[in-house]
Amino acid sequence: MDANIVFIIPSVIYFSQNPLSPDIARSVFSPEERAGQTKQTIESIRSKIPTSKIILIEMGLHEILPFNLHALADRYVYLGNREMVRPAVDSTCKGHGEAIGLVLANKAIRSFQAKYYFKLSGRYYLDENFNINPWLSGGEGFVAKKYNDSCISTRLYGFSESFYDTWRISMKRGIPYLARSEAMESVIPKVISTIRHMDPVGVSGILAPHNVGVWE
Repeated sequence: MDANIVFIIPSVIYFSQNPLSPDIARSVFSPEERAGQTKQTIESIRSKIPTSKIILIEMGLHEILPFNLHALADRYVYLGNREMVRPAVDSTCKGHGEAIGLVLANKAIRSFQAKYYFKLSGRYYLDENFNINPWLSGGEGFVAKKYNDSCISTRLYGFSESFYDTWRISMKRGIPYLARSEAMESVIPKVISTIRHMDPVGVSGILAPHNVGVWE
């Protein structure tokens, strides 16, 4: 089964200097530091599920990345020069750019014969609490950590192959909400009716605007 698992990693290494708000910088980390953190993202997947496939979807300002990062993935897709992507990624809503990138990368994602998909945000990594079995044993559909009925964690979520088209449609349906600066964490529950709760998720990382560690 491991060979039929795909990890989708949306990433923005070279980011816009536009702040998220007057008081919040987009990232306290340099592009080189962000690339190093994303290298850890990929290495954690290789460590936990060596035979899985990884697609890195880069939406930053430059295609060529530090540490030869693109070569560490099984497939690298650069969308940062796309007309639709740039204003969305550089906006005050990070989820807006991510959703558009995930929709545009459809052909590359589907090039793998996957039975199960994970979306793992770049710079976060699978930690010692990650266990793939609960994700795969719960049947078909969408799985994420639910904070409540209207808000989920989007750092790591998963879904079965049979749910792929529903997931992609939900990304499209969510774009108008995201364009109005609603957070992805609250938009997904609006457009996906049933979400199976997963806790712990088994993911760790650092919030880019605040340099605060997160463990879920």
